[in-house]
Amino acid sequence: MSLRMMILLLAELCLRITSLHMVPMTLKRTDTQNIAISNKSADKTFQPNISEDTRETDDKSDQIYQNVTDKIFISPQILLGYPKAKDLMQRGRSRKRKSIIAADTPEINAIKEKVMERNKKKEAGHMRKYRKIIKAKIKLFESIRKYRKIMKAKTKLFESSSDNDDDYQDDDRTSDALSEEEPTQNVFEFTELEKEPNINDFVLVQFTESLKATIYYVGKILREEENEFVITFLRKSNKSLNTFTFPLEEDISSISKKDVKLILSKYLVVGKTKRQRNLIRFELNLSSI
Repeated sequence: MSLRMMILLLAELCLRITSLHMVPMTLKRTDTQNIAISNKSADKTFQPNISEDTRETDDKSDQIYQNVTDKIFISPQILLGYPKAKDLMQRGRSRKRKSIIAADTPEINAIKEKVMERNKKKEAGHMRKYRKIIKAKIKLFESIRKYRKIMKAKTKLFESSSDNDDDYQDDDRTSDALSEEEPTQNVFEFTELEKEPNINDFVLVQFTESLKATIYYVGKILREEENEFVITFLRKSNKSLNTFTFPLEEDISSISKKDVKLILSKYLVVGKTKRQRNLIRFELNLSSI
């Protein structure tokens, strides 16, 4: 038997008990029979037997009611039933509008307040975007400042390296002064070589294009063949005097042994940095070549 059916039976019992209380004390047997017949038409399952003594019936009904109520406990949650959700279509509905002529002051003020709230929200959104743009610009400026600092440091390094080159030039001048005091050999007047040059020696090479024009080059011997040397040539440095560097693209060619006029045994590698290690300065002054 389900809980709902029991609740219905309890309700019917309550109704029957109240009807019994309302029956007068002077009812006859025929009247009670008529009431029973009328109750049979309403519900055939329930047929109360009313005795002459109404007190006994009241006591019995009270006992039945107490027994039933003691066995069954009805909580308020059962009587409330299931909660109902709101209509989903209400969420998408727009607010109700009224067609009015805004003539009264409270209506005009309400409209103005709504417009002011919308404008404030828009301004807040614009301010957020503006702040984001400002933050991005600040980051840009900071990166530019860092880049400028790095560039300043690099320029200082280059200036210090150029100062070192100037110091080397001063040393070159002093060495030239000392060489003038000592008997030196003229660059353009060569004698026969005392010994043959070896591999990895720096040499001075003479090219005669014509009887009047002669060109001199400084090179390094890579290997020796029958009557020739394979040489990689150096170039003059534009930054400092009497210094030579290896070009980025190697200038290699083979020359005859007769064209080697001088062995440049005494030389100095300029500087300590990677850029300055390619600079080579010879003891002999070759700036006029």
